[in-house]
Amino acid sequence: MAFNALNAKLTAELPGKVFTSEAAEYKESNKAYFTAFESALSPAVIVRPSNVADVSTIVTLAKDLKFPLAIKGAGHTPWAGVANVEGGVTMDMRHLQGIQLSADEKTVSVATGENWGALFKVLEAQGLATVGGRVSCVGVGGLTLGEINTRAGGASFFSGRYGFVCDAVRSFEVVLSSGKVVEASASSNPDLFTVLKGGSNNFGVVTRIVLPVFPQGPMWGGLSFFPGTSVLELLEALVSFASSPDPDEDAHVIVAYSWTASISIQAAATCLFHASPKDDKETPKSLEAFTIVAPKLQSSVRLDSPLAFADEQGGHVPDGERVLYFTTTVKPDLQLFTKIKDLYLEALAPIKEVQNLRFVLHFQPVTAKLLEKSGQAGPNAMGLSPDMGPFVYINVNPMWTEAEDDDKITAACEWLIQSIEALAAAEGKGVQWKFMNYCYKTQDPIASYGKESVAKMKEVSKKYDPAGFFQKQVPGGFKLQRD
Repeated sequence: MAFNALNAKLTAELPGKVFTSEAAEYKESNKAYFTAFESALSPAVIVRPSNVADVSTIVTLAKDLKFPLAIKGAGHTPWAGVANVEGGVTMDMRHLQGIQLSADEKTVSVATGENWGALFKVLEAQGLATVGGRVSCVGVGGLTLGEINTRAGGASFFSGRYGFVCDAVRSFEVVLSSGKVVEASASSNPDLFTVLKGGSNNFGVVTRIVLPVFPQGPMWGGLSFFPGTSVLELLEALVSFASSPDPDEDAHVIVAYSWTASISIQAAATCLFHASPKDDKETPKSLEAFTIVAPKLQSSVRLDSPLAFADEQGGHVPDGERVLYFTTTVKPDLQLFTKIKDLYLEALAPIKEVQNLRFVLHFQPVTAKLLEKSGQAGPNAMGLSPDMGPFVYINVNPMWTEAEDDDKITAACEWLIQSIEALAAAEGKGVQWKFMNYCYKTQDPIASYGKESVAKMKEVSKKYDPAGFFQKQVPGGFKLQRD
């Protein structure tokens, strides 16, 4: 459809909410992405819905007029074309707002244009928390579903208790490709409810989520930094934590190994959290093996709120740089991790002098108990079971500033992931499943869920989106039908 006709039709239906490239609102929306890759794209128009009726109108027009549509939440998935579209229409969901705590303070209803920081702030005022993201600026919709900006499943400070973020959801409000608004829950459209939990943006546009809430006082936790030579000692502690026959469901662990070119430092780090500490003077027993590692270069460990910790994590997530994620999954094994560390250093060598490079390798354990909690919460799309655990998902996360370095950094990361997977497979320690939140565009997390889950998602997609609108006209994200 010609641009002028498209713009006129959208503007007539949504006055004051449609913006072209000369508008300040367009420029603000198109700049407000986590990475420079998304901001480099130029949609024909940007639309800012403020309620579910607006979203229904946009989806209906997109389907009828056959224009490509991108769905943007907080814009945190890093690669280009996920939540933006060259020459098409980008629907910026950030003005779809609203947080309502139920009268009995057992659930909270949150619009998917909100971010986790806003939700935590509302709940903290009541002494409550929910199973939410670990970074304030990340969007509620994208992290939970992979629906808005294709980040799916979601990890939380409270995942040890409740499973993945998507597992905790009580219900979704969904706009289907027909424009119809439906509820998806365990009792209403249960097949749609299941596949929305981890199935990316393949079924509809979720506009509201209902989550459980619970009383929550101060947590114990924070970031600690160590010399790079400490990484194997920290990974030994991680293997022990992940493999425990009775893991602490209140504890949450990340170990990182990173190179920072601007100061020429190879460092190790931990992000440790505990939801039920005794006091600020006593380290939770399950995390002692991490805290005794010495020397520490810096530490922020303390008692604080989930909001404060999410804000702190957000402070290490710079907007507007060139950032990518790549991931794979392996069994927890120190000998394997030692070899992975060596592969990381080999991948780093040819890019080590790239200007402003930060090259980070994250290790995040998933215990068998967490997978058990996930299963107890009800079915999801991710194809997981307790007997798959424990495992560790590895996130390769480069950050840099110059476009001229894109190809060599991407190549180094792809080589590293392929090398880790080959090594893990050869040693019988690979895991097929991939955490969609950290996948790069060339990876296929949907397929990693297994044939049964993929078949179920395709069946539900055909039922609720028979013309394949979300497969064909919403090009961003991980699709059920890959080109």
